[in-house]
Amino acid sequence: MLISGQHTDNNILLSQVTTELENTGREFVTLISELLTSLSGEQVNVCIKAIVNPRQIVQGTDDWKNILVYTLCRSPKSKPRPTKAPKHVPISENTDFLQIMENKFDVVAIPDLRKYDRDLRKVGVTEGYMNSTRNWYDFYNTTIVAPIRIDAARLKNSDAGYDFLGFLCADSLSTGAFPQRNISMYAQLMLSFGDDLYHYFNQATMITEKFVSETNTIRQTGDRSND
Repeated sequence: MLISGQHTDNNILLSQVTTELENTGREFVTLISELLTSLSGEQVNVCIKAIVNPRQIVQGTDDWKNILVYTLCRSPKSKPRPTKAPKHVPISENTDFLQIMENKFDVVAIPDLRKYDRDLRKVGVTEGYMNSTRNWYDFYNTTIVAPIRIDAARLKNSDAGYDFLGFLCADSLSTGAFPQRNISMYAQLMLSFGDDLYHYFNQATMITEKFVSETNTIRQTGDRSND
């Protein structure tokens, strides 16, 4: 009974941590959305895309088909996405995420996505701009995506490179939201917000992993006791 109770307690705590993570993330993206909307004069929506299993990522990997992301939260005025959209999406199916993970961009900032899509096709990129939402142009036409990461050299016992947890994404239907003349300012803001998010989410991730590890240990102990 003790083992069963501990298992239940861990599941409850894990659920509470996950819920708190989502709620805090939602508050954060709401504030960023309001700030960028005020600065730009256009409605800007913000979301957090979390990596399903951040520990899968190793430096030098090119297996982006098996590294998945999901939407942790969106700002409240975001247009609802299609209900049939997949919950987990490979990084390989998103141009912005690939630019950061594979091509080592610090941030992706595109003032006019339709033009960017046409330019990609002109140079032989047949799929053009990729996004898990196929009709992305119905939802936004400009975007800035910043990684939620930290220089791994700042972490103990870590190799060089970055420790990634996800992506902070801002977008707008209006190409006037992030015009070329000042898009770098918005990109720097997003990078700063991404850094702040890393520190919070890293703590939550460590707590979650600890609960999962303890739950697995308890389950294994219970299995052995029943042999």
